Amino acid sequence: MIEPDPWPHFRRRAAAHLRGDLADRVVRRHRLVRVSSREAWRCLGLAALTAAACALVVVAVGERLVTAENARNFAAWIDVASQTNLVARLP
Repeated sequence: MIEPDPWPHFRRRAAAHLRGDLADRVVRRHRLVRVSSREAWRCLGLAALTAAACALVVVAVGERLVTAENARNFAAWIDVASQTNLVARLP
């Protein structure tokens, strides 16, 4: 007979292959892994370098956007000034 939901069968089958202390063994094994200070400093240096690069990109993009906005504003003010001069010259 075909089961409508095969997942309980798969769970039972997987549970039969795993020992009951699996979680304890995994946690114990993970606690035994120590990171050397050299590796920790290397990871910290990489993180700092990545943060500095990201900050540099943010500043550069922000500066470029501000420069473009200032150029647009300056062009608009030049247009306003030229129109004002035209109006001032009218009789």
